[in-house]
This record gives sequence, C-alpha cells and structure tokens, in this order.
Amino acid sequence: MRFCDNLMTRRLAALAQECNCGMASATGPAFMQIKRTPGDWGLFLLLSACWASAFAMTKIAVGTLPASVIIPGRLITGAVLLWAVM
Repeated sequence: MRFCDNLMTRRLAALAQECNCGMASATGPAFMQIKRTPGDWGLFLLLSACWASAFAMTKIAVGTLPASVIIPGRLITGAVLLWAVM
C-alpha cells in the first residue's frame, strides 16, 4: 500500500510539472487552494437546495401522483431546464 501511495504522489508531482498547473505540493490540485467568494458560496447553496428539493418533491409526488405522470414530468422539466441553460 505504501508503494502505491508513493507512486501516486510521484505521478501527481510529475503531472504538475508537465502541465505547469501551479500545484503547491503533490498532495492536492491547485483548485483546492483558491479562496471562495460569497458568490461561490451562494451558488453552492443554490445547488444544494435544488438537489435536496428533488428528494422532498419526489416523496410528495409518489404519494399523490401515478408513476406514469411523474416520470414524463421529471424528464420534460429536466429537458426544458437544460435547454434554457444551454
């Protein structure tokens, strides 16, 4: 196991030098060292709320609607949202 860890650390360091991606060390990528802005946290909270609401809405929908309505409804909603974003 120690051999694999050492090999991975050396490979990460070699990749960082090849791509010149600014890694401070071979223990983690550079994006982990970026200071997060309040806007970043806001987007993260929005994503969390969307993700969590899917479970709550599914629980409500399963108790009140048949599956033949839930499945197309979710697919159409997702397709429309993706189309609007793209």
